[in-house]
Amino acid sequence: MILLLFDDIISTLENLLYSFGLISDIHVDNCTDGDFTDPTMSMKDYRNALRFLEDEGANFIAYCGDMAKGDPGKSQDYGMVLECLESSHIPNYIISGNHDCGSYFRSMMSPDKYYTVEQNNDIFIFVNVRDRGVTGGVDRETIDAVKDIINNNPNKRLFLMYHYFIRNHGAGDGFGGGTGGYYGGDTLGDNYEAYPLSKEWADLIIGTPNLIFCHGHSHMRFSAQDTLPNNNLYHADGECYSVHVPSCCVPRTPKSSSVGLTNFEEGSEGYLVKVFPDRVELKAIEFTTNYYLTDYNQVINLPESAN
Repeated sequence: MILLLFDDIISTLENLLYSFGLISDIHVDNCTDGDFTDPTMSMKDYRNALRFLEDEGANFIAYCGDMAKGDPGKSQDYGMVLECLESSHIPNYIISGNHDCGSYFRSMMSPDKYYTVEQNNDIFIFVNVRDRGVTGGVDRETIDAVKDIINNNPNKRLFLMYHYFIRNHGAGDGFGGGTGGYYGGDTLGDNYEAYPLSKEWADLIIGTPNLIFCHGHSHMRFSAQDTLPNNNLYHADGECYSVHVPSCCVPRTPKSSSVGLTNFEEGSEGYLVKVFPDRVELKAIEFTTNYYLTDYNQVINLPESAN
């Protein structure tokens, strides 16, 4: 507790602008949780994450999709999510993932294709996945709207919350780790030839250097970074910053002997993000133990006024 208090003091002295929680892949299910055995575990993990982030001073919580486990999620699932959110005392900005493409998410959670939130001088763009698979779940309207936001704010720090990562580029599927492609499919880049809009969407994201692109989907836990150096964060000159967010309730790890991921495992991971005028710090957290995983902390040196 003394160490955490000291960290808060240092943050204040260094002109902390704000902080927010960053979580993904909740997969609430009214029958079973992510490990298919305990119907209370995903709810317990989710509630614990909300409580911990609020206690740590987060101004709000941003999500990267897959609130439910169903395909698509059921009304009971989102009823349970709403029950959790009612106990939260800070804003929660939710988006859909490939498991949330049905009408229940749109009617009970968010009917919009996209929306924006401004915090200090930074702009947050939240994009809902509207359909499953390699199309990327976006349409012409969404791409044009996000493009306008990017073009109209060339000197602002932008955050994009979206569910899918980009195949063979950035964090999330083992890119840069020597083999890559750990996640099986259904993400941006699986079939650009058949779905040219998804190629345009991916190129827009990659080609925006003042953008921090936050995504989930693969469930790869923080420790995958031990063997896949770019799993949690990837950046190249002139491109976006790609941040993979592991699962809040059902993380996975790469198989040691072949390409692919293990089955769902116990655990609960996410970030507390601290935003300063000159940088963004991502503090890795294991929510089941309320423990900071300092080996997997990341720093993004993107200033408030980006070049």
